[in-house]
Amino acid sequence: MTKPDGAESKSSLKQAALWLVAISVVLTTFSMSTTAVTLTENDIANYAAEINSKGKGTDIGGGTVIRHVFSKGRTIIFRYDVPADWQPYSKGREDIIIQAKSRGSAKFFFEENINTNYQYFKSNLQIYSINIYSSQYSNINLELDHTYVNINGHAKSKGVNMRLRPPKGWDIGEANGPNIVKAFNGEPGQYYMIITKDMPSFSTRLQIKEIYSNSKAVKEHAESSMPDYDCTLNEYDFFILNTYPTVTSEYMCDIEQSDALIKLATKVWFIFYEDKLIMLQGTCTNSRAECEQLNKLFNMVSASVYFPEQFN
Repeated sequence: MTKPDGAESKSSLKQAALWLVAISVVLTTFSMSTTAVTLTENDIANYAAEINSKGKGTDIGGGTVIRHVFSKGRTIIFRYDVPADWQPYSKGREDIIIQAKSRGSAKFFFEENINTNYQYFKSNLQIYSINIYSSQYSNINLELDHTYVNINGHAKSKGVNMRLRPPKGWDIGEANGPNIVKAFNGEPGQYYMIITKDMPSFSTRLQIKEIYSNSKAVKEHAESSMPDYDCTLNEYDFFILNTYPTVTSEYMCDIEQSDALIKLATKVWFIFYEDKLIMLQGTCTNSRAECEQLNKLFNMVSASVYFPEQFN
């Protein structure tokens, strides 16, 4: 929120900076004392009480005082008393998130599914609030690149003419193996691949649609396509992706690597393209929360698939 002339006062900017730093200091203490186990609402209430006991009554600069910290469900609420000349900061939400990311508390809020709400009071009247959902603390950017990756004519495409939009900012490269056409790489543990395989025979879209109109057949396909690891099939479905019949499968796998057990979440789109099978595979090896967020991104990438000949 800005003043009518569009400019914030220097004092309000200074106060904003001060209370952002103070919040981050308290939250850093909070995040450092947590465990890897997902917190219950009672745990969150206890931690909010801990923050309250450490910070209540503290002047964090410019006359802004921590009034009360408590929780409701999975939301931690921070209340502040502010002086009469205090002005809201137009980029308060963005700066809180930036500070939280730089100090490590954002990772905690995101992975533990904790929302935050910041409320500001003059006397006993609330004048302003900032609400931040846990997903907003994520480092995962749910945006796609504006340009398409086209595999038409690629040596491994097997004649498939298809394009899609990769995640924004991800590396796009080639990959080993005779069937992997393209590999997109995000941060460590974030992967998406385009794979093509030859089918034993040609099938029309109508024929494939009739086969997988039976949910039992969909499940059998998902189970038979399970990766060669210790995997569990979580979900499966059948739908039409830009006129082509598609089976989707979600797997959770355990992989032993260098005497360590790695959890791997994978979602695969099996697109039946006449005498070819196109596999779009998104993989995450990080936390549950990150994998859930990445799943949204993988869905966006796969939904962007375009076949130039799809309406022929």
